[in-house]
Amino acid sequence: MPTGMESTIKVRVGGFLLTGVVFGCELSFGTGGLRGILGAGTNRMNVHIVRRAAQAVAEYLNGTVLPKRAAIGYDSRIGSARFARETAAVFASNGIEVCLYPRLEPVPALSFAVRALSCGVGVCITASHNPAQYNGFKVYGSDGCQLTPAGVAQIAADLRNRSYFGNICSGDFDALLASGSIHWIPDKLLDAYIDSILSLRVTKDGLSGLKLVYTPLNGSGKECVEKLFKNDLTLVPEQAETDGNFPTCPYPNPEIREAMQKGLKLSRIVKPDLLIGTDPDYDRCGVAVPDKGSYRLLSGTHVRDKDGVNAAALLCKAASWYQKRGMTLASAIDALYERFGCYVHLQLSLAFSGADAMAQIASVMQRLRENPPASIGSLSVSAITDYLTGPTGLPRSDVLAFRLTGGASVVVRPSGTELKLKLYLSANADTRAAAVAQLRALETACRTLLQF
Repeated sequence: MPTGMESTIKVRVGGFLLTGVVFGCELSFGTGGLRGILGAGTNRMNVHIVRRAAQAVAEYLNGTVLPKRAAIGYDSRIGSARFARETAAVFASNGIEVCLYPRLEPVPALSFAVRALSCGVGVCITASHNPAQYNGFKVYGSDGCQLTPAGVAQIAADLRNRSYFGNICSGDFDALLASGSIHWIPDKLLDAYIDSILSLRVTKDGLSGLKLVYTPLNGSGKECVEKLFKNDLTLVPEQAETDGNFPTCPYPNPEIREAMQKGLKLSRIVKPDLLIGTDPDYDRCGVAVPDKGSYRLLSGTHVRDKDGVNAAALLCKAASWYQKRGMTLASAIDALYERFGCYVHLQLSLAFSGADAMAQIASVMQRLRENPPASIGSLSVSAITDYLTGPTGLPRSDVLAFRLTGGASVVVRPSGTELKLKLYLSANADTRAAAVAQLRALETACRTLLQF
């Protein structure tokens, strides 16, 4: 789209008054598909954006030797159910068999369905842990993982030259459902997903025995967690039911304390062995554990994402194992720190705005490649890995990794779905206080380096 022609409007979506550039630039299609603020315009998430993206994905799939079958899921966000049906109608109208979850289910359940049903692609309508005014269109490959860079590049190239209204095949959802072109994913598949998680246990005993408090943050995790843990958990009542407005946590990310406050308050009354929280699409998990009369929030450093259901099961198994040895997860982590040193991590998301935001981000990455820093703060750069050009053994990706003296590091990459530059900072020291101090100094140095 041409620059210099930006149009700014105000629009109310789901109780939010939103202002910003809506025409003159477009949502970019990246590693996680599309993601943006809901509303009218080419720079917003709406049915026209979804249909156009679905048509591009359909043509991508039809140009491969992969099965002409797609799985679709969605979370609790505003518009998710409609966007899922619009996607299904486009796929089916392009000759692709559609397997659609009949109600909201988490991202890992969608990934499981892609593989279990031998699908060529999968789509989940979600914006992960973004604020309530966002939604998105995540695309998955036949392996159930996010689409490969080659597939992303092909679809992105298609979208750059595709009209928003012409050459899009769609139809009536109900008619396509009645004809069998679209069909519901049966409940037995979700049960098979839970069974597959249970089969990964190191020991084959159950997941019971722990007192749990759980919050889905008004997202899609409740059904899977209740199937997994049955009667061994207490739900945070204000956050138990699906609500795309996320009224109790404007930023529904279980890795931050604000989102977990309701759960922490309930935990002080119930006194569980674990407090578990998941983001709206349940690919991210946060946990709080008893520690010195209170609860310590573990996240990021301790809990990896992409399958929050599996992460919750592993956390409970670990907590149960240590409990039998008179330890909590907090004391177990402290013992590891005492033995090996304390390693801490921080993710920075630097947001850009305006029609030239993508160009700004590309300019920062180019500057770091052409004029890499000799040091970041007080730490010298000992090695640089460029995942776009270097022999990393991984698919080429726009990622730079700076290894620093003493074992610290900074990894920089553009977001695959948002107008953000993401930095992953790591530091270590003999004590937690020293490691955190080094991490904060590294954060300040990075902001100075990137002039942000």
